[in-house]
Amino acid sequence: MKILIIDDDPTTCYLIESLLKTEKLETESVTHVRGGDIIALLNATRPDLLILDFHLDGEQSLKYIKDIRLDSKWGGLPVLVTSGIDHRQTAYDAGASGFVLKPFVWQEFLSQVRRLLKVGHST
Repeated sequence: MKILIIDDDPTTCYLIESLLKTEKLETESVTHVRGGDIIALLNATRPDLLILDFHLDGEQSLKYIKDIRLDSKWGGLPVLVTSGIDHRQTAYDAGASGFVLKPFVWQEFLSQVRRLLKVGHST
């Protein structure tokens, strides 16, 4: 299973990657979406789960989620949104599959990741 992490903080990317690698999960992280084309990034990385920071490029994350949900290939991709502010309802309204508040409670975070990987592209 491959997980794509998009967070503008390299330290957060590193911490998430380190945690997920202990779970034997393949990860890739980026700190921005080149040209704002989330679908091109998904086609290039082919993830089974996207972990997306809410505050990436302002509120660009909401646009990314909506673009994903409208795409015929990636519309069912599980998207786990993270944020230091509880934007849970806004994230779900945009089409997120899950939400985790920063700073992470790692067991809660891993529980969400496992749940979304199990559900797969049917979200």
